[in-house]
Amino acid sequence: MNLEPELKLENRVLLSASWQTNPSAKEPCMSRKVDPPHCGPGHGISIGCLARYKDQKDVTDITIKDCTLKKSSNGLRIKAYEDAASALTASKIHYENIKMEDAGNPIIIDMKYCPNKICTSSGASKVTVKDVSFKNITDTSSTPEAVSLLCSDKIPCSGVTMDNVKVEYSGTNNKTMAVCKNTKVTATASLKELACA
Repeated sequence: MNLEPELKLENRVLLSASWQTNPSAKEPCMSRKVDPPHCGPGHGISIGCLARYKDQKDVTDITIKDCTLKKSSNGLRIKAYEDAASALTASKIHYENIKMEDAGNPIIIDMKYCPNKICTSSGASKVTVKDVSFKNITDTSSTPEAVSLLCSDKIPCSGVTMDNVKVEYSGTNNKTMAVCKNTKVTATASLKELACA
């Protein structure tokens, strides 16, 4: 298996992670299973650059499981450009059996991603995010916001589920919390503070 720092795909979607080695692939971003043992420190595991380029295609059937994120600045992240260049769907994305060891921002869906203020319009996301599951995501967060789901007001996230999501803020100056916009979450056996109720 070829090993590189990032999983780069033909449709210009980038699946990246901050582990020392991880699988790389050159085929479209469909039906991929990634199971690195340890990530971090670094930026976490990100499905990103969604809708940045006009020729991007859908991202579907991605499974990330059985790993530990240690002291990473972010945890599990899906990010879509607010100023979308293309319409696409990110779906059937599954995270399972992931341990956070003081990872910052452990769970993130950010449909308003706009680095370095490069976006020209606000709220123009054309990305649909649906059927995303988080199962057995546990341990500690270095930030009070353990869950941040910032979905588009024009195309809300749908089919987001949490099963046994129990990540608690490790600090003492605040409480574990979730920030959720334009999404409904079905949560079972998870911390009530994270359920986006």
